[in-house]
Amino acid sequence: MKKLINITDTDVISVIDRIHTLTENKVISRKGILGLNFEESFKKYGSCYIEIKLTSVDTVSDGYWTSISICRLQFSHTSVWFAELDGVGGDASNYNKNHFFGYLKLQELGYELPDTPQI
Repeated sequence: MKKLINITDTDVISVIDRIHTLTENKVISRKGILGLNFEESFKKYGSCYIEIKLTSVDTVSDGYWTSISICRLQFSHTSVWFAELDGVGGDASNYNKNHFFGYLKLQELGYELPDTPQI
């Protein structure tokens, strides 16, 4: 089994692509809490996250309409959480109900997961 702390950017994108099929997705950062880096934060406090930029570009009409938002893949020792942020740097808005597909994709990729998925 693979450890979540060692997740690759390629696997992160595969997971997010399973949830957000109509956006171009790109990993933009790996962060910890209290000023710690990603790995130290997870080891010490059991909390870290990866931010992914979701871009939706209008290819049907005039091509000028673009939407950008952020998805945060939050890891803790006891859960995996997919937080949707309104816009770039906005407040959490967890209305997307497809998060369980991301959890299943993590399982499919062989990651060792906590027993509590986001529902």
